[in-house]
Amino acid sequence: IDEKRARASFIELAKLYGEDEAIEMVQIMPLVLAFNKECFAPSLMEWTKIFGEDESKAMVLRNPGLLAVQPREAERATDQTMTFSYVVAATRPIGPVLLPGIFFLLLTPLLEDVTGIPIRSSFLGLF
Repeated sequence: IDEKRARASFIELAKLYGEDEAIEMVQIMPLVLAFNKECFAPSLMEWTKIFGEDESKAMVLRNPGLLAVQPREAERATDQTMTFSYVVAATRPIGPVLLPGIFFLLLTPLLEDVTGIPIRSSFLGLF
């Protein structure tokens, strides 16, 4: 992404959500500056019809990845969209641990078979 496009995206975000909120979204997910800025306002308008303006802005602030949503998809948002924004915000701080942890849990049976070490029974025996 070039600097001109990133600057234009940030200006659009600041216009729609406020400068402090735009900075926060970029800190959370720098990739938002590469999203199509032409979708920001129309998507926000669609969410506003469903959830109201303040709730829609808060939802996007919790999950800046929603800025990539096309307006035609935004108009089909449901309560799950709002709920998932809370899930994303709540799990973001543990993200670096969460993904490897899930992989470990999924691979535990394989690791037990390969190594012969009873990981699950050893761990559960502690409780």
